[in-house]
Amino acid sequence: MMEKMNRANQLTILRIILIVPFLLFLWLSYFGGSDITYILVVKATFRIIALAIFAIAVITDYYDGKIARETNTVTDFGKLMDPIADKLLTFTFLLVLLQAGVISLLLVLILLFREFFITAIRALVSNKTSKIIPASKYGKYKTIALYVGLFIIGLIPVFPYITYMLNSIILLPAVVLSIISAISYTKTAISLLEGENEEIEIEGE
Repeated sequence: MMEKMNRANQLTILRIILIVPFLLFLWLSYFGGSDITYILVVKATFRIIALAIFAIAVITDYYDGKIARETNTVTDFGKLMDPIADKLLTFTFLLVLLQAGVISLLLVLILLFREFFITAIRALVSNKTSKIIPASKYGKYKTIALYVGLFIIGLIPVFPYITYMLNSIILLPAVVLSIISAISYTKTAISLLEGENEEIEIEGE
């Protein structure tokens, strides 16, 4: 139990807990009342609170890995829960935006398919070789691009059509990096299955 509750893992747990108020305020900022005063004041306040929570959660994502490596307290719990926390945070944001009609369903499906695909090939490699697919630098770039893109989208007021197109452009770098990272993971998986690499611990997505 003590292993699971080191400082790095506490930050991971905090990130998961923060998703609840983040979802609440983000949802209210898009789906609250339609009165003009409500939109200009209350919704804007909710959006600022939601983005502040999102920023704090992203900061915990950076520091939990950094602390775990620097203090040599990397645990199996952290390896499992850290990427889960990341996915819960980003897809919570994406699904609210999708429900609000301000981003493309296709882009969300590509990002979602990538996660299932990477999980599947990791499981395949682990099952066949007991080896671990190493972190892809493109996967890390994708995560950063997605965090930044979502934060920027959260700052943009909702204007039909214009917002939809602009948000799709903002998310495009993350989507492209998702595809590139999937190709990178596939190449690494093939290499591991052919016995060309030693086992390497995963540090990120």
